[in-house]
Amino acid sequence: MNITISQGNHAFNVKSDATIIIDVLRAGTTAHYLSQYAIKSCTLVPDKATAFSLKDRATLLVGEEQGIKIEGFDFGNSPYRILDQDAKFNNKKVVFLTSNGTKALLNNFQPNGTFLCGLVNAATTVEYLKQQSLPSIHIIASHPVSDDDLVCAEYMQALFNDEAYDKKAIINRIQLSKSAFKFHRQPDLFPLEDLELACREDQKAKYVLKAQQVEGFIRLNQITY
Repeated sequence: MNITISQGNHAFNVKSDATIIIDVLRAGTTAHYLSQYAIKSCTLVPDKATAFSLKDRATLLVGEEQGIKIEGFDFGNSPYRILDQDAKFNNKKVVFLTSNGTKALLNNFQPNGTFLCGLVNAATTVEYLKQQSLPSIHIIASHPVSDDDLVCAEYMQALFNDEAYDKKAIINRIQLSKSAFKFHRQPDLFPLEDLELACREDQKAKYVLKAQQVEGFIRLNQITY
């Protein structure tokens, strides 16, 4: 299997049989927990104007700008703050906007297979794709400079190639990454619980988050296996 790793949220001219977008802190983690609710759909949008145009009583806006919850949105990009909110999310449509993860996915969407993940569902995403026996995989670490997405990409590459890895070292790099600093400096805006959740793997959930085009929009769908 040929694995290519790129870093950034812009479009990459890489041909592959599947594309994985990684956003550990925090879009991939948030999306994983959102998918555990009985939501009707999760639509990724490129900007605030599009998000607000889709807002109605049956729709919740989730996302951030420069890490901060967008004014007028229902929730920020915090997995901790959406936990135990099933009553608010069940039977709702979700519109999702973030600075890196959703942006990278929209810029690199491929109809043949595009997936969003964080460390939380990295192993399950690899397991699913290995079952597909694909010749090539493109892994995109969506944060342009921080180490958290890049180390997750390297971890996934090791899993694809059945190579050894040091799980403690991986988590340590995430916790010491540039993206992680704000959780220590401003825990009122960036809950430390988000960092803790982002460093846990959920290997019990046998599903992946696959992006698919529906009615002109890109939506995340839970694909069980």
